[in-house]
Amino acid sequence: MARVRMIKPEEADADTREVYDGVRKQWGRISNFSQVLAHQPAALAGWMLPNAAIRLDNVKSDPDYVKVQQLVIIKTSALNRSAYCMSHNVPLGRKVGLTEAQIKATQGGDYMHSPELTVFCGMWNYSNRLCEALHVDLERPDKRIDFQQD
Repeated sequence: MARVRMIKPEEADADTREVYDGVRKQWGRISNFSQVLAHQPAALAGWMLPNAAIRLDNVKSDPDYVKVQQLVIIKTSALNRSAYCMSHNVPLGRKVGLTEAQIKATQGGDYMHSPELTVFCGMWNYSNRLCEALHVDLERPDKRIDFQQD
């Protein structure tokens, strides 16, 4: 159970609803992570900016690089034992074409070869730590975030 009460979309104030609109555009739904982080709408908006620029913009422009990013996210989430982030990102990894062997390979030690991925790993470390510290509740598989195709 989450340590912090989630702000449901129907309970959100105007500032939070505006940020939630951006979350829906990015992911198609409002995740539990977003509902917890929404206690500080600026923090949620701040998370969305690099997520869009570093990650989501690549879904269309460089899908092979998104595979690498998903591997970094899975690796970071596994190291941090973040059940929440694993529950979203292993399926997203499969969706972008990662194999079970590739996902399993992230459990090895040789994964940091570029400054870009190191920054991305740090970004996901932030997400993992926040989810685990706040005990963000897992969504059912049919309620998890998904890449959006404008």
